[in-house]
Formats: sequence, structure tokens, C-alpha cells
Amino acid sequence: MSQLAELFAESMSDSWTLGSDSYDRRCNEFILDAYTSMVDELDWNKLREFVDGNSSVKSILQQGADKHHLYRQPVSLLLMYLISVAPVKVRSYWPLTKELLRPLFTDMGVTFTTEAP
Repeated sequence: MSQLAELFAESMSDSWTLGSDSYDRRCNEFILDAYTSMVDELDWNKLREFVDGNSSVKSILQQGADKHHLYRQPVSLLLMYLISVAPVKVRSYWPLTKELLRPLFTDMGVTFTTEAP
């Protein structure tokens, strides 16, 4: 988790600071645990390339931060990357209500359905 938190802080630091009141360690760990199998196979370099090479990532998180707790969490970077490569798995592994995840899909321009394509 610390690697993800560091990437989040680095990515957002120039224009948006992650305050200690925003970062919810238990929330991040709970969500991260649901994606353990995907994280175990994760290529951290590809995640970093996705974050660094995609200017919309920062914009989506900044715009959603006031409305959605999830957007202020480091795990949101992982979710955005996983949505871009495996949206069906992200939906099926999601441990909370689907309505909490739907805005992230929508903001990324990915159709959110509860059925496999």
C-alpha cells in the first residue's frame, strides 16, 4: 500500500495536496484486499506509465474529490488503471456497493454495467 500512496502523493502534489484527513488507511486496505489477485500480477511500471502519461487521471481525481471519498484515496489510482485494462474484473471484485464505483467508471468514459459483456 505504501507504494501506491507514494505514487498518489507524487502524482497529485504539484496542484493538489493529499491531506491527512483525506487519506483513509482502512478504506484503502479494505479495497486493496479485494483486488489482491490483480495486484499480485500488477506491473508497477505500467501503472506508473498510466498515471504519468494520462493527464486526465489527475483531472478526474481533482474534480471528483469534493463529491466522492474514493477520489481522495491512493487506491483510486489503482482502480483507474485496472478499469482501463480489466473493467469486468474490477466490477466483480468490488467489495462495496456498485453505486460507489459507478462514478469512477463514468468519469473515465467506461460503460458501467453489472453484466459481463
